[in-house]
Amino acid sequence: MAKIAGIVDLNDYDGWVASRPPAVQKVIKKYPPDTLYRLKTTDQIVTIYSYSEDGTVTVDITHDLNPHKPAGLTVFGIDPADLVECDIPEYAKHLYETLH
Repeated sequence: MAKIAGIVDLNDYDGWVASRPPAVQKVIKKYPPDTLYRLKTTDQIVTIYSYSEDGTVTVDITHDLNPHKPAGLTVFGIDPADLVECDIPEYAKHLYETLH
């Protein structure tokens, strides 16, 4: 799985999570925002943009991670169960620094 550097300010991450509503905290802990995911329904690689109290997430679908699929989108109402952690594709590794 790929943890992407710069997406999350790790200095205040725990405080930020603690300040979210309980339903959101539960989703954040299972689906952290610094991880790449593959959307099972479309096979697109996404990052989490935001979390909703109804248990869904909003994701970003970028061109750099999806050069041969529809991209440049922010999509809300995604069931996190439709996300699977994934690695940075070879064609995009030069664009991302990963956390170790």
